[in-house]
Amino acid sequence: MSEESIPLNVNIDPDEMKKVIKKYKKLKKYMKSSIFEIKKMDDNEEVISKLLKGVEDLADDAETKTDL
Repeated sequence: MSEESIPLNVNIDPDEMKKVIKKYKKLKKYMKSSIFEIKKMDDNEEVISKLLKGVEDLADDAETKTDL
């Protein structure tokens, strides 16, 4: 049985989803800003760097678990 054929029953709180979307939009706007580019060049940028490092760690953990 493939993953595509499994029906999912997921309940998402619309208010929480709005908060997540709002935060995402703010982060995308920040990434397009000049201050982000300057901080990235100076290696002082912390907000997006922390998020990317967290995603990389999660990906590494997932790979480790699948290798077992």
